Amino acid sequence: MPGFTTPAAPAGYGQAAPTWIQADSSGAFDSQRFRALEAGYEKDGAKLYVGRGTLEGGVHLGAIHDQRNTCSIPLFGDEHILRNFEVLSVPPGASVQWVDSSNGSIPPNAVEGGKTEKNEKTYVGRVMHKNKYLICGEVVPHENCIYISYKGKEHEYREYQVPVIHGGAAPAAPPQGHMGGAYNYGASQNAMANQSLQQAQMRAYRQAGLIQQQEEDEELEAMLAAKRRKARRRAQLEEEDDEEDQAETEALQRKLESRAREAEEQLQKMQETMASDDSLKIQLKSAFVSELMRRQAVSGTFDETEGTIKPFAKYDSEDPVCVWFESEKEADISGEAWDPLYDAEYMRKAIKGWGTDEKAIIAVVTTRTNAQRNRVMNDYKTAYGRDLLKDLRGDLSGHLEEVVLALFETPARYDAWSVKKAIYGLGTNERTLIEILMTRTNAQITEMVSEYDKITYSKQKDPSSSIERDIEGDCSGDFKRLLISAATGNRRLIGEKALAESVYEVLHDDKWTGMFAVDYGKLCNRDKCARMAKELFEAGEDKWGTDEETFNRIFSTQDYYTLRVVWEEYVKLSQRDILNSVERECHGSYKKGLTAVAQCIKCRPMFFAERLYKTMKGLGTDDSTLIRIIVSRDEIDMVQIKACFLEQYKQTLWNFIKDDTSGDYKRILLALVGKN
Repeated sequence: MPGFTTPAAPAGYGQAAPTWIQADSSGAFDSQRFRALEAGYEKDGAKLYVGRGTLEGGVHLGAIHDQRNTCSIPLFGDEHILRNFEVLSVPPGASVQWVDSSNGSIPPNAVEGGKTEKNEKTYVGRVMHKNKYLICGEVVPHENCIYISYKGKEHEYREYQVPVIHGGAAPAAPPQGHMGGAYNYGASQNAMANQSLQQAQMRAYRQAGLIQQQEEDEELEAMLAAKRRKARRRAQLEEEDDEEDQAETEALQRKLESRAREAEEQLQKMQETMASDDSLKIQLKSAFVSELMRRQAVSGTFDETEGTIKPFAKYDSEDPVCVWFESEKEADISGEAWDPLYDAEYMRKAIKGWGTDEKAIIAVVTTRTNAQRNRVMNDYKTAYGRDLLKDLRGDLSGHLEEVVLALFETPARYDAWSVKKAIYGLGTNERTLIEILMTRTNAQITEMVSEYDKITYSKQKDPSSSIERDIEGDCSGDFKRLLISAATGNRRLIGEKALAESVYEVLHDDKWTGMFAVDYGKLCNRDKCARMAKELFEAGEDKWGTDEETFNRIFSTQDYYTLRVVWEEYVKLSQRDILNSVERECHGSYKKGLTAVAQCIKCRPMFFAERLYKTMKGLGTDDSTLIRIIVSRDEIDMVQIKACFLEQYKQTLWNFIKDDTSGDYKRILLALVGKN
């Protein structure tokens, strides 16, 4: 956040700084020799790496094109091609995480690499250019943006990603496990969480009246939301983007960003007053801890999560429901607050008579939340004496029907139905059981278990059978015990008192900035974590055979932050990543279950990104899994899943789905996921 210095979250292993190495301008560029940081790609598929060079009295950052062995640097509106440049080299054993940032903000442990002609620091960053090419460039904090070069010109963006580098000072680098990183569980996640928490505090201060909200801010935000909904509808209909709309959207974003900077300036002016008011400080800290507890309830961590489907507040003139009311009833409802009865009338029109208006149905169900859809369903029955779901079943078919009906189920009931189908369907679907039971929070599992008893599957002989009895009857051995442990929904969480004790005041020039952050090192007892790491080591790598009970006990009971430290300590003993040891010591579905736990502890969105990729990779599509993940995550963390997908596979999830599906099925999935 501009104006504040955020202390780095404890990294666990110390830091090894990246280095800059002079490149050889002759011959091809050798990325492996330099341990170059891969940061993007261009339209020809060429990889881009981070470089820098001296230009116009400064040292500026740019992109090295691996097929041309040159460094392209943006400066003063133009692209400058340098043959004399340096390469950013990442230390062996280090892990790199790209962190979303904007408006000149720089996360802890960001890579500093350049300076302007006025000796102002600049940082490595990258941005998705024209929704097609991932290009690295130079973040200039005092100008609140990143500059990149493309086709001879300099381009400016307000939103970007910055690389955060951790580790590299550990003992001999252990073998890498899944998902990109080795031993550094959660360090960069913690840094991102602290940054997003500062943004949440700014929102809370506005709501509390500590920062003046510009009168037109809400109107600007509503206009921006309307523009984004229009873009979503265009994507759904596979229409070309409207350049004028894009320009207006960018202008609105810049205006809101300007408002945000003004708010930050107000907060800075208030710092001395706030620092001397103890009662206000207690109040603000309490609000901060409440936000942390809310996040933990949603995801088990304090990481920021955001869905692509958000509550629909009011109708705009281009919303299909509004258009229909104007054409059929000569009524203008634009600007009115959302009304489930309006949507119910529109849905009835889409279903009634010859033929079904699938696009109308898609327009409603992909822009309302699950709670709002259920209100529409209730009003539909009240208005017409008909069951909306039965009417939809009668009019829709195939994968489109599966998606639409899933969107009307509550998350807990949908999970319960999916688990029951995995058990009672044709053979046991272990992957579905793992995906649901290993990734849900305590509260989500408790709700799901409650719904499970109310669902009867066609092949179910005993309607009163519980989830535990069904798991015992359908699964076996260590995998069965791991599933039963997960189904208790009793994983330990960070308590509110312990959390409050870990929160500290963010200082700048020895003065409180009005911001708080979390010292993640205080969330767990490191000595206790070291003992559990020793238990895991002695239960696996250090003995003949494996003590599965020890793995089950530790993996199933401890909170996310304790396990992150346990696995850091484990590396010191075993010289192996925990995922590597699970791969060596365990087998079958039990191994897959433990792997899923470890992946989710490290980064749950990346786990789902990998699952989505596998549903569409190769011949055929695993449509049931594709639908289940998108429907179950679209209100929780689909924004983060999309970012991880792009990071891992170098293309957007939107494009991947577009190329792998077709028709109305494709339209509804794209509308739920949204463009990056």
